[in-house]
Amino acid sequence: MSTQKFTNRQFEAEIKVVFEDFFGRPLTSLQTHVSHTDSIVYEGTANDKSAIFKMIDPAGVDVDIVVQEAWSYEQCRAKGLPAPEVYKVDQSCSKLPAPYILVEKVRGIDLRTADLEPELRAPFLIQIGEAIKTMHTISVEGYGQLVVAPNGSVRGKYDDWKTAALAAVEPGLTKLESNPHFNNDLLELARTVVANHQSILSTLDEGKLLHGDLGLVHFYGDPDTDELTGIIDFGECKSGDPVWDFVDFRWSYVRTILKGYGIIDTDEAFGPFEDKFYYYALLRDLVWTVRFNEKWPKDGAERMAFVIKAVAKHFGYIKSEE
Repeated sequence: MSTQKFTNRQFEAEIKVVFEDFFGRPLTSLQTHVSHTDSIVYEGTANDKSAIFKMIDPAGVDVDIVVQEAWSYEQCRAKGLPAPEVYKVDQSCSKLPAPYILVEKVRGIDLRTADLEPELRAPFLIQIGEAIKTMHTISVEGYGQLVVAPNGSVRGKYDDWKTAALAAVEPGLTKLESNPHFNNDLLELARTVVANHQSILSTLDEGKLLHGDLGLVHFYGDPDTDELTGIIDFGECKSGDPVWDFVDFRWSYVRTILKGYGIIDTDEAFGPFEDKFYYYALLRDLVWTVRFNEKWPKDGAERMAFVIKAVAKHFGYIKSEE
């Protein structure tokens, strides 16, 4: 997936007022954070205190997801994880045309930006694995993208994991078929893999809270102390199988993260984890295709071709040298 990000300053004046009302005094600085697609993220500072504002562009989709994101932060903090404190959730749309949240600015720097040497990165990857394991102790009713139920509770959109996990398959493949940068010979291979391994989805009887978009960019740390200081951006929060949360990491990091998680304690193969990992990698990238095919068609086509081939190799549909 492309690393392109954007800024949206359309509502900057209104956002400034939100910060100043919260702090009770004028801001000393206001800066926008670049973000993917339709997220609008700002950092406001008044003297020595800072907060982060997040809203989904009202012209986009899933404008209410920031409410579920705030809920996820609170669930994680209750488990002792370094998620930001939620200062405010406003669903009234009285000051802005979509719900927004204000949260704590976590300490440290994001671990992708830190660009640590492997021997310095490993302690953080272990801690990330430990943190994810704790997050996955949080049970959530339903499966798939989190939604707010009529009674105000948060649950997954679907009643079973198989339906949730496969929801993006046909829409994603349809978009790939129309993508001029994609080799359509791979479409049938992708369909075959998905169809032949659906039994992987039948083993889940309880959904767990998933971050949904894990990567080093969403973990903060202090390189001087090797302390994990934050986990942020639950804009893709879901309920489902914990293995789903590993596929967005750089794959070369996963083995070390799994050591922290407690799945493996040697350098041997992942065991039963592997089939789920590769299958979910394909399903997950089809979710990205549904959302981003029009924005980054060439990047998306190249990424999907790589994933389909890697997954097909794992399951034995093509030889490693192909």
